[in-house]
Amino acid sequence: MKFLDQCKIFVASGAGGNGAVSFRREAYVEFGGPDGGDGGRGGDVWAEAVPDLNTLIDYRYQQHFRAERGTGGMGNMRFKSSTNRAPRHANPGEPAEERWIWLRLKLIADAGLVGQPNAGKSTFLSVVTAAHPKIADYPFTTLNPGLGVVDLGPGQRFVLADIPGLIEGAAEGAGLGTRFLGHVERCKVLLHLVDGTQDDVAGAYRTIREELASYGEG
Repeated sequence: MKFLDQCKIFVASGAGGNGAVSFRREAYVEFGGPDGGDGGRGGDVWAEAVPDLNTLIDYRYQQHFRAERGTGGMGNMRFKSSTNRAPRHANPGEPAEERWIWLRLKLIADAGLVGQPNAGKSTFLSVVTAAHPKIADYPFTTLNPGLGVVDLGPGQRFVLADIPGLIEGAAEGAGLGTRFLGHVERCKVLLHLVDGTQDDVAGAYRTIREELASYGEG
C-alpha cells in the first residue's frame, strides 16, 4: 500500500431546497389561502476519526464529497400578509457551503528516531522490532515514515517511529523535512542516532539538534 500523508479534498454541504407555492383546495373552501411549505435543510458534511489509519491514499482517488440537497426553502405561506392574501412566490433554497481542505496524517508513536540520512535508524528499527524497513548503504534509503513495536516483555510494549533522514534546513522544508518532523511531534521521547564513523560527528549532532529547535512544536 502506497504511503501518503497529506492530500487535498473538496467538501460541500447540501444546498437548501426551494420553497413550494400552493393553495388550499379543500371542498367547500372557496378561497383557500397559501399553504406552500418550507423545504428541508441541506445535508451536512461530517469528519469522523477512525483508528489504525496509516495512509491517505484512498483520498487520492476520491477527492470530492458532497452532501445531498434539501427538498424545499421558504414556502409561499410565509409571505401571507394583510395586504397580500395570496402570495405566489417562494424563496429558493440557501446556497451550499463549499471549500477545499488539506488532510494531514501524523503517525502516533511513543518514541521517534531522528538523525541524518544513513545514520542507522532503519537498521536500529529492524533490530529492536519486527519491522522490515528497506536498508541500504546510500542516503535517503527511507523515503516514508515507518512504525515498529518494541516488546520488552509481558505488558511492556511501545511504538517506535522511524522517519526519513533529516538534512540542514529541514525545519524550513528542505528534503520534505517539515512533513517528516510532523510525524514525531507527539512522541514522548526522541532517540537521536548519530553515525560515529563519519568525519564530523559533533557537527552531525548539532545539525539535527538545531533543526529540531528551529522546527519547534515543543
